[in-house]
Amino acid sequence: MAEGLLRSKLKALGITGIEVASCGIAAGLDEPASKNAQRVMAQDYGISLQNHRAKRLTTSDLERATLVLTMTRGHKQLIEERYPWVRDKLFTLKEYVRLGQPQAGIIDREPEDLDIADPFGQSLEVYRESAQQIERAIDALIAELSGRRSLVGGFEVIVGLGSDHAGVELKAAIAEYLQTLNIQYMDLGTDSDQSVDYPDFAVKVAEAITSGKCQRGILVCGTGIGMCMAANKMRGIRAAVCSDTFSARASREHNDANILCLGARVVGVGLALELVDTWLRAEFQGDHPRHRRRVDKMMGLENM
Repeated sequence: MAEGLLRSKLKALGITGIEVASCGIAAGLDEPASKNAQRVMAQDYGISLQNHRAKRLTTSDLERATLVLTMTRGHKQLIEERYPWVRDKLFTLKEYVRLGQPQAGIIDREPEDLDIADPFGQSLEVYRESAQQIERAIDALIAELSGRRSLVGGFEVIVGLGSDHAGVELKAAIAEYLQTLNIQYMDLGTDSDQSVDYPDFAVKVAEAITSGKCQRGILVCGTGIGMCMAANKMRGIRAAVCSDTFSARASREHNDANILCLGARVVGVGLALELVDTWLRAEFQGDHPRHRRRVDKMMGLENM
């Protein structure tokens, strides 16, 4: 039901470029949707599930997915136990839309109510109630995804992009990805594969941030290391080179990084875009005194 509802709503809104698929942890292969699920979708939403067939969740499915949503915390726990590397993009549906702080009233707000119960084997009315919960959560999901296309962490931002010749292709892919999210950016070069010096472009992005023209920056060179070293020579800059999502998120939450550095010869395009997405979504946890204290101490080193 969730797959059918999300597909239908995305199509009605004209939102393209989002692939939707549903898989079961212990689903019978090629089994059709239950009769009650088919009835509710057809009668209440005009959606046909006649061609739907159950599919088992695989490692390949999880590797390709940008976001993995479950109906219950139990499902989430089972997936995390079997595939611990997927936890950074794994949420219950209700949990994810609450993290995005959807508009009030779209979904029930009880903090412990993070499950949408499985109606399998129950009455038509139970299926109908489950579908209604799923619909409210999906409305919130679409609102949150739409919001992320223009906002980062609840604030409008402009991202400064820079690369040397080794990173120009990855920089272009990142720029295209930001366009799909409706996030503004400034491309500060370079624009060709002719050899250039990475410090020149690290300085351009750093100055765009310290001047207030941009609020975040992304720098790309062969390894990300040179860009990171050069950017961190600039007052007010906290650059982090990352090649995994845990580090990307922690660099924002713990260190308040304002520049993400990537190595075009270290990470592929797919992982790079996932790192960008994780980094942009994460926010500095400045309300934790230890993080604020440590960042203040770090920035105080500029005066020594």
